[in-house]
Amino acid sequence: MVFLEVIFALTFIYFLGSVIVSGINEAISMLFNKRGLELKRAIILLLNGKDSDWGNQFFEHPRVQELKELPSDFSIRAWPQRLLNFIIRRRVKVKFNPSYISASKFADVMIDFIGNGQTNAVNQQMPSELGNDEVEFIGQMRRFVESSDPYNYKQFVVLYLAGTQPAFPIIDQLKAIQNNASTEYHAYRAAILNSIDQYITDHATMDTRTHTISHLKNKIVQLQDHPNFGAFQQFLASSNTLGEFKEKLEKWYDEYMDRVSGWYKRRMHITVLYIAVLVTVLGNIDSIEILQNLIVNQNFRETVVGAAEQYLEDHPGGFAQDTTLSFEAKIDSIKHHISLTRDLFLPVGIEKVHGFPSLSKIAGWILTIFALSLGAPFWFDMMNKIGNLRASGKKPAAET
Repeated sequence: MVFLEVIFALTFIYFLGSVIVSGINEAISMLFNKRGLELKRAIILLLNGKDSDWGNQFFEHPRVQELKELPSDFSIRAWPQRLLNFIIRRRVKVKFNPSYISASKFADVMIDFIGNGQTNAVNQQMPSELGNDEVEFIGQMRRFVESSDPYNYKQFVVLYLAGTQPAFPIIDQLKAIQNNASTEYHAYRAAILNSIDQYITDHATMDTRTHTISHLKNKIVQLQDHPNFGAFQQFLASSNTLGEFKEKLEKWYDEYMDRVSGWYKRRMHITVLYIAVLVTVLGNIDSIEILQNLIVNQNFRETVVGAAEQYLEDHPGGFAQDTTLSFEAKIDSIKHHISLTRDLFLPVGIEKVHGFPSLSKIAGWILTIFALSLGAPFWFDMMNKIGNLRASGKKPAAET
């Protein structure tokens, strides 16, 4: 049991460190809108060419402009951009690029660009029947669904479909989806986003003319210098209707976004590794020293084990970092887990380092860095399994 207690306690310490590291990473990502910047970079890479500026114009299109987030006047996230605008004397409102753009939205903009028949062909005219309040409300819903995950998506129903929101027609449509929705999260999320996109399409006109498949086939010949001319021409040639062409564009976009997600995850993993190095070295979190203390110091071991058991008891449904939290709430979460770590009285702290670190300490740091880079969900699952193993291995109470 001592062996299991030591491993259980060490796992909890790694879990808390991983939560802090990943929380810092997410806060930095929100502060600099890294997801939105990565999406913009990927679409520019896909659409721009020697004689084409479609990638940049894509984000100036009204269909994409309506997805951009306008932060409040007191938003901490907007401070860096506002400071930059002040320095360079640029008087524009700060807007964050969307972190998600649906395949349907992408296809609609591409059809509009091709239909205009020019390499530089953004159309800024989009008459809309929607009022400003409704547009802002729809934007709030979309941002919530985009950032939600399987552990908290049910909050969407409470926040937006509980009957306390403005009586916009979109609410009735989403309630219908809720009643017929699959319990599988991704299908439910996709249905909500598609319904929102279709609702906007039904109330806003991209162009004064109607694009048809024959019209697009005639216009595509003007885009022979576009980097995606071959793909567009192939999709049009094999499509008999505008709907078929749009489906091919959506599939093409989804396949590209799968690769982009892989790029982003690899970049985030590298960032997490850098943050883990800083947290480990600045906090002097030496795995070897902590392990030695857990083995020889029973009071210390029991303190950590008790805290781990209490944490599992407080989170019976599992652990998932809430991606819908605001930047300020993420900072509070980081502070909370730092406080939990301090309560364990770990043998850590920069004041304990004297002179050049020993090889043993460097080895302990390397172990910690590797452990923290594995992520909080990994260590929570491991902690849960070890906790169950400890519970099953306890001796039954003696009969009287």
